[in-house]
Amino acid sequence: MKLFFILGLCFVCFVQLSMQATIEGKIAPNLVMKRLKDLPYDTRAKLSSKTLIKDCPVQRNGRFSFANVENGVYHLHFESIEYEFAQFHIIVNESQVDAYYTTVGEERSSTTALRSASHPITARAVQKHEYLQEPRKFSLLRLLKSPMMLLSLASVGLVFILPKMSEQARSLEVAQQEQDAGMKKKTT
Repeated sequence: MKLFFILGLCFVCFVQLSMQATIEGKIAPNLVMKRLKDLPYDTRAKLSSKTLIKDCPVQRNGRFSFANVENGVYHLHFESIEYEFAQFHIIVNESQVDAYYTTVGEERSSTTALRSASHPITARAVQKHEYLQEPRKFSLLRLLKSPMMLLSLASVGLVFILPKMSEQARSLEVAQQEQDAGMKKKTT
């Protein structure tokens, strides 16, 4: 009796392990990342679903592998300091792996078959991150057109114009008062 129980348990474990798949692939050079030597040492492959997150380092030859992946829908992306790589929508169904190109935030059902990719997956760099940029060259015209410079010039102009305007307004007011006073003398 114990022998049948142990054999049955081994069979269930074998069936369970056979339903798990291995997701593997490599990063290939292209026009953005010309050689695998350019691949940063800290590049990692991340496989995530709603309930699970797995990650593994990408080897120096560009290879990565996730073993014992259960049935489900996953998102595969790569984390790298220097490069942004293609992303994949992965569907694992009884040790069969289907991969599709995708973008961040794009959700697909398990039956979608747009832009399929082969398994093992070949990922390529999409763009290189540019952290340091050359500063723009100095331009007097661009400096004068900047909003801060225009605001500064307007306030300096008002400092010189407002006293003259208020002086002129006072002289007009005095002239008006004199004219009013002259009119009152005429009427009396």
